[in-house]
Amino acid sequence: MEPSTKKIRICKEEESLNIVCSMVDDDDLKTEIFRFFQEEGQLNLAGVQLPGAELAGVCFRDADLSDCDFTGADLTGADLSGANLKNANFTGAIFSDTEAHTAANFSGANFTGSIFENAKMKFVSLAGETLDHPSFRGADLSGADLSGAVFHDADMRGAIMAKAIMLETEFKGGKLDDADSEGGKLNDADSKGGKLDDANSKGAVIDLVK
Repeated sequence: MEPSTKKIRICKEEESLNIVCSMVDDDDLKTEIFRFFQEEGQLNLAGVQLPGAELAGVCFRDADLSDCDFTGADLTGADLSGANLKNANFTGAIFSDTEAHTAANFSGANFTGSIFENAKMKFVSLAGETLDHPSFRGADLSGADLSGAVFHDADMRGAIMAKAIMLETEFKGGKLDDADSEGGKLNDADSKGGKLDDANSKGAVIDLVK
């Protein structure tokens, strides 16, 4: 049986690029995307539609990914450090083992059902964001700013949140197995989950459904 194909048309100003490649040959897709969008050594993919793309291991450091559609994309092991992900759609995307440190901009991005297992996300800001059904299992969120963030049915098992800022953070439902809740406020929580040691959790509301 012949492999299925996908057709992708991406545009930049008055230019456009049509890509047709097999589902198993995404290296061609990566090459064409980077050739097309490279600007003085920096990727500008603002507004690009790449649902389901295989982009594992790609370096998006300092890239502009704002308003992109990466629904269901595989970004395993990618480097998003310093990238602008503002208002991007990452519904169901896979970020396992991804690196996204410090200056990455996640404001307004949609991470519904996204998987961040074992991702390295030290000092990132998810302040004020709402995340539905994400998995941060084993992720390193040390020093992250989670102030005002709302996590619905999140899997935080084994997540490291040492010295994270969790002012008025809400965890509604989900899993926090083996949590060290020292200094935090866990109302009626099943607190077996992520590591909360040394976190600044003043005002945090963790309300897990058993």
